[in-house]
Amino acid sequence: MIQPKIIENIAQRFEIAHNSLYLTEPTCFAKLTNATNEYSESMQSHRFDKEANKHVQFSVYIFLARYKKDFSVGGRFIFTDVENKKRKNVIIDPKVGRVLVYSSGSENTHLIENIASGHLLFLTLSFTCDKDSVLSLK
Repeated sequence: MIQPKIIENIAQRFEIAHNSLYLTEPTCFAKLTNATNEYSESMQSHRFDKEANKHVQFSVYIFLARYKKDFSVGGRFIFTDVENKKRKNVIIDPKVGRVLVYSSGSENTHLIENIASGHLLFLTLSFTCDKDSVLSLK
């Protein structure tokens, strides 16, 4: 199972106890295309995950599509520095199986570029340290 490996990675990277991390919402499969909808618009604007979901402390993307293979032009995950302009953008090209782990606060403002054609598939996992925000898997 992949979830324990991801939890261990987050715990090591951010120096927290692995038993204090819990899967939470939003956790979902996503498909972005060139069609515009509320979800794609939110992904394609500058945002940080904790802004929309206060309980999310760590975010994980697992890419299930290849840049310039499954979609053309766009689709890259870009960390942007909109707060203080001290660092350059960091661009992540999607690759099948690539796992992206980051803290969910304003220090990691990001967006996903608009896609011209094709589709970008990915799995989003959100983690919290708040026991009251644990994802119910009923």
